[in-house]
Amino acid sequence: MDKIIIEKEWYNKLNGSPITQLKNGKWQTYIEIEGKVTDNSRKRFTTNDRDLLYPKMFKHLKLYKTGRLKIKAREKNHTAIQLITFMQFDLQKQNKTLKQINKLEKLIEIINTCDQLKDKPFVEWGYADYDMFRQSIMNLPCYKGESVARTRAIFVSLEKVESYARVIHDMQNHIKIADYKKEKHISDSGYFKLDKRTRKNNLKRLMHQWSIPFMQSFFDKQLPFDKFPVWHTALYTLANTGLRQAELFGLTYDSVVLQHNGTDHILVQGAVSVEGNLSTYSKTDAGDYRPIPIGRGLATKLKKYITNMQNNPFIDNPQKILFPQMRGTDKYGITECDFYKQPTRLRVLRKFLKGEYAMPQGLAFHFFRSWIATMWKRHEIYSQFNIGTYLGHDDLNTTNKCYIHLTNEIHEPVNKEDFINNILF
Repeated sequence: MDKIIIEKEWYNKLNGSPITQLKNGKWQTYIEIEGKVTDNSRKRFTTNDRDLLYPKMFKHLKLYKTGRLKIKAREKNHTAIQLITFMQFDLQKQNKTLKQINKLEKLIEIINTCDQLKDKPFVEWGYADYDMFRQSIMNLPCYKGESVARTRAIFVSLEKVESYARVIHDMQNHIKIADYKKEKHISDSGYFKLDKRTRKNNLKRLMHQWSIPFMQSFFDKQLPFDKFPVWHTALYTLANTGLRQAELFGLTYDSVVLQHNGTDHILVQGAVSVEGNLSTYSKTDAGDYRPIPIGRGLATKLKKYITNMQNNPFIDNPQKILFPQMRGTDKYGITECDFYKQPTRLRVLRKFLKGEYAMPQGLAFHFFRSWIATMWKRHEIYSQFNIGTYLGHDDLNTTNKCYIHLTNEIHEPVNKEDFINNILF
């Protein structure tokens, strides 16, 4: 009998515990037998080799089916780990990707760091338990410090388990994860999302710090072209056009339109998904298929960059990705190119945004987009209508309230033509 089927029936029919490895290296699982008075009704199965458990599990499944084994009823009493294990089996049955299954594995790893949550039925989880789970995220050695994006992503996976428990196992938690997030002290804390006022205050502070000379020093000292050609050109493009990060990494050579009559522009024709797949649509209707003008400074830099990429014999880039993620080399020494996946590009960017260039939690690519919108407005480079159009906004109120962060301080005047030509930084 297949191991996956044995384990599935072990959990569903016998209410068996997940197979776990003990501190002494042995593997163990157990079932609760009706009428057994010792060890909390549990019958344990322990072996040195995990594979040796399956014959024992299969034998007791047969005893159960013939009526010679009676299992203690545990209606709707599955632990979170058991439910996650059930869900993994169902995903394997549906031939889902390994990535989806590994996300659930991470939940098990987090729960196992907290003894109070391991054996507690998921239906009994309350505010304190969700809070304990959130704090346990930081206990994993691979995570250093607290991250809003990571906490949010892990709780999204836990919410999927909660939904699975409700639909498949008819388990109705007294406290839902959504209710926990809405608790005032949780929502105000910024564990899952920075409140609008904090975010806007952070952006205003950054706008004051990141003057045009400061932006120039960032590209010259922190991100020089000779050392980081792809990322230098990518962020330089972002800081001059206000592209969304998904649009930026979805650009191809054909997206850069260089003309002799001074109407050089970047043509946005889609965006890259979180998984790194190119779509022909942007985030909004107004964002689809839109030209953004660029000056001769950016045009010259892009022309030089594209020429270098095309003339590099060690780069294999059939999709003509403008800012590709380089992946290893094959036996001919050719570097293959893929579209950047969101977690990867954010992780790389964090390597550059450190020291005096470090940013508050939750701001990275979005900062450069807000920065150029604020500069366009502050120095009267474009009208608010044009700014909203170039940013790809359906509603101009979004442009004004969320992207333009002006302060009352006096700013030095800049040459408008130099700004439009992208030669100020």
